[in-house]
Amino acid sequence: YRLNRAGELLRDFGLEPRRRHLPRLLPGGDQRLLAVAIALANRPKLLLADEPTAGLDRDTGASVLRHLGQVRDREGTTIVFVTHERRAEQYVDRVIRIRDGRTSTETRAEVGEMVIVDRAGRLQLPKHLINEVGLGGLARVRRQGDGILISPAHDEDRDG
Repeated sequence: YRLNRAGELLRDFGLEPRRRHLPRLLPGGDQRLLAVAIALANRPKLLLADEPTAGLDRDTGASVLRHLGQVRDREGTTIVFVTHERRAEQYVDRVIRIRDGRTSTETRAEVGEMVIVDRAGRLQLPKHLINEVGLGGLARVRRQGDGILISPAHDEDRDG
């Protein structure tokens, strides 16, 4: 079983041509792929990965993320990883963002982006939305239907 599993993982991660190489002699990207493959060897139900693409070029990083997504889909492994790379979002079902030490948004593939509202009613709007709308400083807030509309305050609002 072990040899079959090892061969399967080496093949899946594109490392089969280097199967006889010493790990320490592999290029950095291949070492990272090998580390992920080793972590998956015993078919864990949960895999924790801290910055799995750190220090990798764009293509190799994308390869690591793609392989993690394939393992999740094929084997049902829950994979939790920490990353600063937004490109990782295309390979996952759920994204939780932390900003200023607090959970600020959650995005789920089937629902879209949601913000976290704390007990005091505070929320952190996603930076990309703040920038797109030009929101900063004073903002107007009003109820609209069954929701709340937040919009930039205009100069006439400030003169009040």
